[in-house]
Amino acid sequence: MRTHQQVTNHEYVVPEEAVLVSKTDIRGNITYCNKEFCEVSGFVESELIGAPHNIVRHPDVPKRVFADCWQTIQAGDSWHGILKNRRKNGDYYWVNANITPLHENGRLSGYLSLRYKPSAEMVARAEKYYRSMRKWQLFPMFTHKADKTYLGQLQQSFAAKIATQEAMQDRSEQEQRIAARYMNKLLALDKLRDSAVQFYLKPASNFSSDLIAFARTPDNRLHLMLADSTGRGLSAALAVMPLINPFYSMTGKGFRISAIAAEINNKVKQSLPVSHFVAAVLVSIDTVGQMVEVWSGGCPPPHILNGDGASVHHFKPRHLAMGILPPDQFDASVEYYSYNDDSYSLLMFSDGALEFENERGEKFGLQRLLKAAGAADVSARWQKMVGEIEAHGGNNIAVNDDIAMMLAQLKSYGKKASRHPAQPELHSGEQVSGKVVWQFVLTLDMVQLKKLDVVPLLLDIVQQIEKDKERGAEIFMILSELFNNALDHGLLKLDSSLKHDIEGMEKYFDERAERLASAGIGQIQLNLEKVLNEDGSAFLRIRVKDSGEGFDYQQIAAKTASDTQRHGRGITLLYSVCRTVRFLGNGSEVEVEFNLPADMAGE
Repeated sequence: MRTHQQVTNHEYVVPEEAVLVSKTDIRGNITYCNKEFCEVSGFVESELIGAPHNIVRHPDVPKRVFADCWQTIQAGDSWHGILKNRRKNGDYYWVNANITPLHENGRLSGYLSLRYKPSAEMVARAEKYYRSMRKWQLFPMFTHKADKTYLGQLQQSFAAKIATQEAMQDRSEQEQRIAARYMNKLLALDKLRDSAVQFYLKPASNFSSDLIAFARTPDNRLHLMLADSTGRGLSAALAVMPLINPFYSMTGKGFRISAIAAEINNKVKQSLPVSHFVAAVLVSIDTVGQMVEVWSGGCPPPHILNGDGASVHHFKPRHLAMGILPPDQFDASVEYYSYNDDSYSLLMFSDGALEFENERGEKFGLQRLLKAAGAADVSARWQKMVGEIEAHGGNNIAVNDDIAMMLAQLKSYGKKASRHPAQPELHSGEQVSGKVVWQFVLTLDMVQLKKLDVVPLLLDIVQQIEKDKERGAEIFMILSELFNNALDHGLLKLDSSLKHDIEGMEKYFDERAERLASAGIGQIQLNLEKVLNEDGSAFLRIRVKDSGEGFDYQQIAAKTASDTQRHGRGITLLYSVCRTVRFLGNGSEVEVEFNLPADMAGE
């Protein structure tokens, strides 16, 4: 009995739609309780399960009421009455209670209680009954005899269905929690770390249909992705899952965002129903070359902010969302932006960041976001933008859509390949002799050159054979310089002087895309081999030959590695990392040798 618990005179009114369901064993200990019971009683589930049901007994209810209840249900009948219960904090609440014996395999297994809000007339009649019982002048309240009929059976059936639905809901919630943990592990937001990037993600429900990802390529380019799938909830969150693996795996191998975008579109097209698609923005930031590449499809295009936080450039929404077009119709072309100020930054955001409303129905909008970016210095800019978003939304934030936002600094972070300050020296003559441990030869014609991102494939081959990741950045840089020189200048005959100024960089890449698309014939041959020296050291020999007309490579001797122009630095850069650089024939063939670390010197 619990007659000495603290009580108050404050009534907690049971909500009209609430149905309190609980189940006990044959001794009256609670084995199941629904959420409404927990909310109304003020106890948490762990406090109720295993406790006697009289944990909510109020001392104002005469003992004879409960004695009558027990006598009735133990006799196999249903009991119906108006009860005053006690909450955990001492407040009271009234319920219209229905208690029914439960039987399994013909034996009593426990009791099921179904309770809901009584009418004011029912409460008044119950209070009068309680007073009459204390004076031993019984006033009739309810009779349980009628519940032995079909009405009692219907009540038990109804209560059992509610308990079944609650159990199903609990299982569903448990499955959603498991799914949320699994998806959070895949997204790994807690492990996203890069000193150049800040991000904000506010889901509208347990699952976010927005996706944020960023990673570095072997040559230290920063790749970022912001995606937003159609719909909300679990199904929308699942729709962005096909984007994760292609982005991280291809970025790690050095693929360009155009190739990544094409692969992601293919995955989304294969994985999702026709009615589902994923809007996305992919960005590549090369802080050494001071170049930004953007593929934008369906999401608001990114903005470039200057040192004061003002928008100085916004990219165009050029493409349809992922998953709409088949691979043969998908456009993977990117937009370029060249800059010369390390104080610049790039701002990305989903449409939810602009369209969420405050309590007055006012959308946040692009102007508020950009105003917040320009209202603070660079050290406080991100906090200012996030603060304005949360202040505008208040308690209403993210109820309509997920909110995702990223700010990436265009300042150089991390390692750069060193540029040797000395005058480069042209090398020629015989190759260094040694034992060839392995060799790989690849010849590509213009058909393959138009559709393949070659350098990541070559790097992957080397790393698969050697199982080494430490020298990947330097090997990637060497392969990139040699291959791009052969394609851009040997076959496409592009003029490097176009890169001399900011506008020229964009013209250069536009011209490159046009010439590559219209090119008819051409061939590049690549030869990679590992050579073991007599002293046990080893090096990687890379030879690239194109079918072009060649060039006067003697002019390279006139250039220095301290050249600050935007063009002409690629070959010079090779001298800073390679032990030898040889131009052969008419200059259309280049061979370099790159020393491997001691742990890679074995066969």
